[in-house]
Amino acid sequence: MVSELQAGRFRETIGWYMGFLSWLFGLKPRKKKTTEQMLDELTVDMTKSLLSSPRVVVRASQQKTKSQPKKPRKPRRSKEEIEAERAQRKQWLIKHNKQRSIDDRMRQIGLGITHYRWQTAGDERTCPACAANDGKTFSWNEPPPKTGHPGEGRCCVDAEGYCRCVALAHFDLEAE
Repeated sequence: MVSELQAGRFRETIGWYMGFLSWLFGLKPRKKKTTEQMLDELTVDMTKSLLSSPRVVVRASQQKTKSQPKKPRKPRRSKEEIEAERAQRKQWLIKHNKQRSIDDRMRQIGLGITHYRWQTAGDERTCPACAANDGKTFSWNEPPPKTGHPGEGRCCVDAEGYCRCVALAHFDLEAE
């Protein structure tokens, strides 16, 4: 149940909003009416005001006639250009991943972390040698002989040319 105090506050709030909207749309104040009557009249008056306003009509017509200038189309690239861009991107990825691997190793060794857990990307592009190392723990001092540390890409040359594996820090909590 709504208390009389809440109903009075609601009427005051609606009255304030009605006055504000009447002022905003330039409507004349009316005799005291019920809230429902005021809402109905205000809706009708606002609709008429918006539809008859020349500013709104002009803006709408301007928006319809204005069109964005078309951007010039880029010329189609040849297959050679596309292949050259792919090769350049692949070289960047190889360099970036090797540097990431070195950074990970230096950061972990600097923090006193001596072992890591190998983690692959876990998808169909993962090479077989990396998949065999997935989840295993290795020492930073003794890299796996065939693959090297994650990210070095020794074994991934046939698959993608770069290694997407990462070295997760391994903490031996039982030894501490």
